[in-house]
Amino acid sequence: MSINYTELIFVRSVMSLKAEASKNYLGLLWWVIEPTLYLGVFYFVFGMGFRQGGEGFLSYLLCGLVVWKWFDASIKACTVSITQNVGIMYQLYLPKLIFPAIAIVAASFRFIFILAIFLAFLLLTDTNIQASWLWLPLLLLVQMYFIVAVGFLVAAIVPLIPDLRLVVNYVMLMLFFSSGIFFDISLMDERVRDILAYNPFLMIINFYRSVLLSGTPPAFNAMAGIALFSTVLTIINLFIYKRFDRVYPRLAG
Repeated sequence: MSINYTELIFVRSVMSLKAEASKNYLGLLWWVIEPTLYLGVFYFVFGMGFRQGGEGFLSYLLCGLVVWKWFDASIKACTVSITQNVGIMYQLYLPKLIFPAIAIVAASFRFIFILAIFLAFLLLTDTNIQASWLWLPLLLLVQMYFIVAVGFLVAAIVPLIPDLRLVVNYVMLMLFFSSGIFFDISLMDERVRDILAYNPFLMIINFYRSVLLSGTPPAFNAMAGIALFSTVLTIINLFIYKRFDRVYPRLAG
């Protein structure tokens, strides 16, 4: 019996989202309500409360948060994607890459809603659609490639070293505060800028801000660097999954 793995990933992703939604009274409406609340909290705190950062800061902040949300949700779901499916692995053989892929696709469906809400916010706050927005699909592809590379790696190593799940949580927290979500890196000390410049997710956030807020194309050299980095991780991932493919059911169990 042949299995269409692409279809399986899509169907399982939708099923997991529907199963999660069925636990709530409002069901699928939470796909819209949750991202609206997420952005709404920061809007009221920074847009109507502290009012720090000057004109345009709120859009600057929300842009970083939207991009981060996709990455954060995907990676955290990947950390347990293999261990949570040990029962399926005992019943039939499936390439283990499928499990983090399902987690990422499910998180991506959620991201579509939060991105749409953010774009609507920009238009409602007198931000005009610019030609630079045409670069958005390319940015999404670059970020997806990066998420897949990092997510697959995390999913691969956590079953081998379970304690790394806790380490991943703290690394994500560190990335959250060092990716320029709440501040402009150009205003920081030069030594700090030089260190943070190596953070690939800081680059990704800046791509979106350039395209959506500044009306300028993304930095293509930096995009190529992230694509190359993701390719290296992908090669490492293929080696790890091939090496431990038959071992994961025992480790996860």
